[in-house]
Amino acid sequence: MRKALLAAGGRATRLRPITHTLNKHLIPLANKPMLFYGIETLVKAGIKEIFVNVNPGETELQKVLGNGSRWGVSLKCIEQQGGPLGLAHIVRNAEPYLGNEPFIFYLGDNVILDSIGNMVEKFQRENLDMCLAFAHIANPKQFGVAEIVNGKLTRILEKPENPPSDLAQTGIYFYSPKIFDAVKAIKRSARGEYEISDANTWMIEHDRNVGWVEVPGWWKDTGRPEDLLEGNQFIMSHFRF
Repeated sequence: MRKALLAAGGRATRLRPITHTLNKHLIPLANKPMLFYGIETLVKAGIKEIFVNVNPGETELQKVLGNGSRWGVSLKCIEQQGGPLGLAHIVRNAEPYLGNEPFIFYLGDNVILDSIGNMVEKFQRENLDMCLAFAHIANPKQFGVAEIVNGKLTRILEKPENPPSDLAQTGIYFYSPKIFDAVKAIKRSARGEYEISDANTWMIEHDRNVGWVEVPGWWKDTGRPEDLLEGNQFIMSHFRF
């Protein structure tokens, strides 16, 4: 697995007014842009090519990230044609760059401080078409939630009122090129977006080879101000600089 798609677009409405003047993925955590943590995680997993999804007209991220040489990888920013239309749309938009190869789809506002190498190994060892990473959380209503029956992943419910489990879908996905069939097949949700949960459920329902794992160690979706504070506090208290 050589390629990764890193999501760094979106509207970031929950982080306003900070994001009126700064791309949320450049907000610092422990004095380092949060997006850098995602890049470092991917590099440690052996990724050599990273494609960063950005909003149309974005210029700041390109200046900060450069060509990836500071991390020893090839990095290219690609604009999401049509604007932010959902995570599944990000994957579809990137197909010309990812080609006929497996890849990691990683959301730039997720921070995981442990290696994802075991997830990569599982994906490759079991010859999976999709492997999803979940984490136990107290309030899964704000996430895609796993429905597990006898240890088998049966579907993903996006922001359900009555979650079937406390396993929230993290922003780490492993896909074979078969995911492109899924993102082209689904329709827009009630909120007008192409949901990655719908694409993942499509893969399950169409008998693709699907697996799942629990995220090791600490994971945080830093999409809200309180999450930024918690993430910053955790990093500062557990690591030496």
